[in-house]
Amino acid sequence: MKKDWELTQEEFDRLLSWLDLDRQRAGERFWQIRERIVKIFISRGCTEAEYVFYESARRVAQKPPEFFTTYEGEPARYLYRVAQNVHLEWLAQEPEIGEMPRNLTDDPPPDKEAELDCLEQCLRQLETHDRTLLERYYGDETPTKIEARKRLAKDFNLSDNALKLRVFRLKKAVSECLQKCLAKK
Repeated sequence: MKKDWELTQEEFDRLLSWLDLDRQRAGERFWQIRERIVKIFISRGCTEAEYVFYESARRVAQKPPEFFTTYEGEPARYLYRVAQNVHLEWLAQEPEIGEMPRNLTDDPPPDKEAELDCLEQCLRQLETHDRTLLERYYGDETPTKIEARKRLAKDFNLSDNALKLRVFRLKKAVSECLQKCLAKK
C-alpha cells in the first residue's frame, strides 16, 4: 500500500498556510500533528503509522485551493479524520496478525523434527540482539509476564508498543523463513 509522498511545493505551502499563517508556527504545528497521529495509530497496532499520516497529509494538501479558504474547523481534526480513512484502507490490505497464510492450510502437518530444525536455522539467521529479544519475549511464561516484558522493553530501550511491533516484525520474518525452509524439505 506504500505510495510516494509526492507533493508540489505549492501544495505543501498551501497545507502549511492552512495550519498557520506564520511559516515557523505552521511547521511546528505540522510536526506536532504528525507526532500525535502517528502515536495514535501505533497504539492501535498499525505498523505503518507514518505512512498513514503522510498519505493523509498528501490527500489534504492536494485538495482544491477553495477547500482551504472555505473550511471551517480545526485542521488537526480534519487531518485525523482523513487518517482514520487511510488507516481503514490499510487494514483492508494488511493481513490480520493472527491470520495463517492460506498456502499452509492445505499442506499436511510438517514433521516436528524438521520444523524444529528449520526454526533453529531461521533463528540463527537473525542478528544476535534480535534473537535474544525474541527468546526473552516468548521465553518468560510466568504469571509476571507483563512485568518481564516491561523490563525487556526497558532493556532494549523501547516503548511497550515499539517492543510489540518489533517482535511482530521479527516473528513475521521468522515465520516466512520457516515456511520457505519447510517447503524445501
